[in-house]
Amino acid sequence: MCSNREYYEAEVPELNQSIPEDGRTDFLEIFRSSDISGKYLIDTSLPHTPVINRIRTSAIGLNPKPNFAAYSKKGSLDIEIELVNGPSDPRAILFLTAKTSSKIRINNPHGAHFALIAGCGGDQYLFLPRSFIGPIDHFTHSTSQVNFSPDIKQNLSIVTSASGPPPETVEYFHGRLDNSEFSTLSEWAGSSVRLRIEEGAMIHLVYCDEILSEDISKPTDSNAD
Repeated sequence: MCSNREYYEAEVPELNQSIPEDGRTDFLEIFRSSDISGKYLIDTSLPHTPVINRIRTSAIGLNPKPNFAAYSKKGSLDIEIELVNGPSDPRAILFLTAKTSSKIRINNPHGAHFALIAGCGGDQYLFLPRSFIGPIDHFTHSTSQVNFSPDIKQNLSIVTSASGPPPETVEYFHGRLDNSEFSTLSEWAGSSVRLRIEEGAMIHLVYCDEILSEDISKPTDSNAD
């Protein structure tokens, strides 16, 4: 996969695909220089429509191709995604990246599996459902910080911590791994979150039903207990 910086410096032409009338889609790519915002319904049970523009995600190192991709080359993201499927449907692959700032909210009322890859040149806010069970990993930098809300932090376990000079990847598991149906993380087929952070930036992770208070917005020690 390409580096974090290449996420938002890759030369990708602008693309704005139309959304079906019922609002549901199994494949949507939005590439703009400006800000991107909106709510999107992802339904992986729909026929996956082959379109020629899928080459655009290949240009920035994505494999497998995402069900939803939003890429703001010079602006920000303010995206709400609702997954309409259940756990027996195919996993939704989500790719979101921006230059200046990012706010992503994942609504998952029926327990669908999803894989989120998100990167940003500035601060990121990620709102996860409390039902999320799976690995969360992020790059570390000497001047970047990751901030978990108190509720999320109490449900995290450290799988791999940074042991050398940055940048390195730190991996957590959210939920009880010993209660899952999967034996190892390398074989994990459920939900997952992978975050890319630039030097001097911050990632905030909170639950969807939490209020983003001043305390949550302040930097904290990102190591789980």
